[in-house]
Amino acid sequence: MPEIHSPSSVSAGTTRRYALMLAPMVLLAAALAVLLLNGSHQRLRMRLDIPGGARAASSRPRLTLHFAQAVAPASVEPRLSLAPPVPFTLTWHGDEVQIVPGEALQPGATYTVSLTAGVTAPDGQPLQGAAKWRFTTRPLRLLFLALPAGENAGTSLRVAPLDGTGSRPLSASGQPVQDFGVSPDGSEVIYSVAEEPGTTNFWRVRPGERGWSRLTDGEGVVYSAPRWSPAGDIIAYEERRVLSIAGEAQLSNPHVALMRPDGTPAGLVYGSAEEAGHSPIWSPDGTRLALYDANTETVAIFNFTGTPLRVAAGSSGVGSWSPNGRKLVTTAILPSGQGVRQVLRVHDLEVGTETVIEEPVGQMADPAWSPDGEWIAYAYQPPLGLGRGSEIALLRPDDSQRIALVSSPEAILSTPVWAPAGDWLAFSKLAITDSGARPELWVIRRDGSALRRIAASAYLPQWLP
Repeated sequence: MPEIHSPSSVSAGTTRRYALMLAPMVLLAAALAVLLLNGSHQRLRMRLDIPGGARAASSRPRLTLHFAQAVAPASVEPRLSLAPPVPFTLTWHGDEVQIVPGEALQPGATYTVSLTAGVTAPDGQPLQGAAKWRFTTRPLRLLFLALPAGENAGTSLRVAPLDGTGSRPLSASGQPVQDFGVSPDGSEVIYSVAEEPGTTNFWRVRPGERGWSRLTDGEGVVYSAPRWSPAGDIIAYEERRVLSIAGEAQLSNPHVALMRPDGTPAGLVYGSAEEAGHSPIWSPDGTRLALYDANTETVAIFNFTGTPLRVAAGSSGVGSWSPNGRKLVTTAILPSGQGVRQVLRVHDLEVGTETVIEEPVGQMADPAWSPDGEWIAYAYQPPLGLGRGSEIALLRPDDSQRIALVSSPEAILSTPVWAPAGDWLAFSKLAITDSGARPELWVIRRDGSALRRIAASAYLPQWLP
């Protein structure tokens, strides 16, 4: 007889088999239900690159936020913030965005970059995640050229803090350094080294690292005055060639050319035929380049799309851009009852007007526009017997107010240079009572306090942000 199963035994076995078969299907259905209800909910993965690192960041950082997946920029931008509050601009390159503060950050201060929740993918699907990054800016430092202590030594590139604790070398030992330029975030310095008669090449150094590398490898050419663009992607510089004229070696007129940070040539700006251009400086937005033409005693301003604009200038070079790039202050040589005198001339490049600013007597030189645009610093040198000392002074761009920041009757004060945040000025001082005196570098706060010497036997100050 056939085996007969009871209803209860069939039900129990079948139930167990069905349960084992249905369990994965139930889990899959649940997962699909969550996905349909909530979208993809991918985890938002990202990292923030901070030049100099989180503990020693630049006061002029270009922060780069990298996303591991595609995001909708419109969902990111309103959710990004910088605290303490500082205005910033955003530039997208694929799935990364560069965050550039609109003003220099305070040295030795801590800042926080925040990205709140709500970022989406390009198709609108929500991405899970939010983040905060903290970084501290490094203290201010000053770069300069130090004169050699002995006859066989060369001028060196050095860096010093503002607390008066001394300086340390940046250039390699024995290199006779001619001049230098600092990248916008202070991560790299290019300097020129006289390697042999008629040959000067560019070298580079990273202040936070060890070692040096040659950037150019020219022979019979003199490279100088490297000037980084505000974006840090191109460098303007001076170039002179050694020519043989009537059997004698002579330097050609100075030309202004461009190269990339890796040393790759990027074209000639000024130097065809008899053109002689030097001392290039970039406009704050990087769209224009001004240089001094010694043949015409003008400043030529290039926007790289047409004929350069020219404005009259004195013999001391280009001058200084206003922070918004709409104006340029230069020096000018004017006739006077005692011969000639040097004054300042403010050029409004938008409307094409010029305003002359002058002292009743004496010479004005080395104008430098403050980062906030409120002041122009300049060096004043009185005539002999006036009873007034040489000064580093401040004036309003409309000449409504003037302040003598520091004065010395026994020295020549010159070349004021603003710190990135505009709270300090560096300047040179040369005693006139000692024929063997060497220049010194001093700093002073914008309010006239904290005057101190940073280095003796030193010149050509630039700030390291």
